[in-house]
Amino acid sequence: ADLLLEKRVYRNSERQYKAAYAKGLRDDALLLGLAGALHGNGKLKEALPYLEDVYHRQPTDRIALELARLHKKLGHNARALELLESIEGSAKSKPSKSRA
Repeated sequence: ADLLLEKRVYRNSERQYKAAYAKGLRDDALLLGLAGALHGNGKLKEALPYLEDVYHRQPTDRIALELARLHKKLGHNARALELLESIEGSAKSKPSKSRA
């Protein structure tokens, strides 16, 4: 499924990810791949819950950015802005490295 996703064969990739999901696999890599395949297939609303699930488990800036982009495409501008502000807030709270 990952290789198909990289080759942008979204329909077959989606099918493979869904088969793994149906067998009970729920790790972050699978959920991200499934969301990516659905997004590539134009199924944005269907991709959203998988990406939200990953973000709730692992709220990284990268996942927040991808989630904000998806919300923006779906017209959920308030949620997209909220996610972008969380990224900005986390960047401000990280200690900066000073040059010696």
